[in-house]
Amino acid sequence: MDQNKQNSHPEKEKLLSSLPPVDRPDKEAASQHLSGEEADRFYESQMDRTQLVKNFKVSIVEPGQTEKNTSDPLHKQSAGEGGKAVKKKKRRIISHPMAFAVCIVLVVSVASSLYLISCVNDILALRGDTEKVSVTIPENASQMDILQILQDNDLIDHPYFCNFFVNAFYNLRNRDTGKKAKDIKYLNGIYQLDQKMGVEGMLNAIKDAPKSAETQKLTFPEGWTVDQIIERLEKYGVCSKNAFYENMQTVDFSQYSFIKSLPDTSQRLRKLEGYLYPDTYEFYIEENESSVIRRFLDNFEEKFTSKYEARAKELGMTVDEIVIIASIIQKEAADADQMGLVSSVIHNRLERGMRLECDSTGAYVDRYIKPNVSDGEYFAYRERYHTYICDGLPAGPICNPGADAIEAALYPEDTDYFYFYHDKNGKIYMAKTLAGHQANQLEALRGS
Repeated sequence: MDQNKQNSHPEKEKLLSSLPPVDRPDKEAASQHLSGEEADRFYESQMDRTQLVKNFKVSIVEPGQTEKNTSDPLHKQSAGEGGKAVKKKKRRIISHPMAFAVCIVLVVSVASSLYLISCVNDILALRGDTEKVSVTIPENASQMDILQILQDNDLIDHPYFCNFFVNAFYNLRNRDTGKKAKDIKYLNGIYQLDQKMGVEGMLNAIKDAPKSAETQKLTFPEGWTVDQIIERLEKYGVCSKNAFYENMQTVDFSQYSFIKSLPDTSQRLRKLEGYLYPDTYEFYIEENESSVIRRFLDNFEEKFTSKYEARAKELGMTVDEIVIIASIIQKEAADADQMGLVSSVIHNRLERGMRLECDSTGAYVDRYIKPNVSDGEYFAYRERYHTYICDGLPAGPICNPGADAIEAALYPEDTDYFYFYHDKNGKIYMAKTLAGHQANQLEALRGS
């Protein structure tokens, strides 16, 4: 024991215990100089330090931050509190009133820009399809009604904006004339429209107004058929042939009393044949088809006076029956002087219950009906129009008669004739009997 005491080094032990862990010599080196109680105390001290090192944690503090207590309970609590603080801070940033307001402004701005671009496209047709859409406009439709129809047909997207723009622009442009947008008149009909026209172009196509200032004067001879009239209209750029046919057949023109009183028009090839009054007209280039048709019908209404209507009633006939007779007279007579005679034959035959047997009706069937219908339809029309086959009058007029033919239909000459025949020069031969008619034919052939 004395030896152990002598070998102990209190100063060295004190020095070792005072040194930081990194400055101390290796514990094995230090233990080589210790023995007995000193060695026991040394190992005990090392065990205490081992326990301390086991729970040791390093805390690195950034500049400007306050070091927190790193003991476990407090440290854990601080960490939890710190986490919550970070989350709260994030929520605070997201829910910041200014940031929220900026987001709202951005969303509203983008939405407004897209809406405005779409509205401008309706007006200026910056983009859109050129494919034609068939649009039906009813009678007495207002501008707003028409814009709703255009929206239903996917031609525009914003009818209320378009209505505001068109009215404002029209009133501004006509501020010195006294014209108002509310006074604009639109025509019922079927129109071929496309998105590239823009809303103003589409409305102009429906207005009772020209599309352009350029005009074309055209004359339509007496006795021309609807097909001949339409061919000339399209040739000179007034309107589309297909659109004209579609409007003629389907649009309601019953504001005209003579059209309203027509019988079943489904039996006819052309609904308005006989009523496109032959005359000279001045049309606008690319005028809408419904407007063009009304020009003809307005003229007929003016020419077929109340005096004529009264005379038709006196004869026990309708206006339509007079027009049908006039159309046959127009085609059968060589000139106006013969029309009264031809009319007398037609009236006499109708009163007697005889078939009319007029060659002009057969020519109409073969020239104007047959090329436009199927074989089955052709035979059906033939039975209704060809007066060698059908009884009484044909289903409808075979041309558009002029004033002389209408006058002759209303005021036939008073004769006993039932037959007439022409030679190649247009000279007419009248007969009361079939035998007399056959004799006239031989005489006409000898004279030719």
